Amino acid sequence: MIVMVLTENKTSYSAVQIPSDLLKLLDDFAKTPQAKKLGVTNKSQAAKKAALEFLEKYSQTEEKPTRFILPNLEEPEESLDLDIYEKTVICNKCNLESCKHTDTLYKDKYVKMVLINSKIKIPKIK
Repeated sequence: MIVMVLTENKTSYSAVQIPSDLLKLLDDFAKTPQAKKLGVTNKSQAAKKAALEFLEKYSQTEEKPTRFILPNLEEPEESLDLDIYEKTVICNKCNLESCKHTDTLYKDKYVKMVLINSKIKIPKIK
């Protein structure tokens, strides 16, 4: 069970049940140098940060993506089928935000030219 603080200035807490193996992952992460850089020192803070980032990403009003399809006739498996949102890109082939297809969106000169000519803006890489 994790206790999560949702606001810094209130002392109201609620309990959330999550699988114990996920709790262990949060606990292990909280002990890493990367967690320390983020200001995370324990599993509750890690859970809070993850929940807040999840809500920030997914609770906004539903944004309609720009569908970007670019066939590759020589290598069909390299064809692009992407949903481009304001803050992220989702590959419709892999169902991932980061894969070889999304990488192509940022690295391939021809793809960049097509995006510019189509006046499609892509999110900055974090």
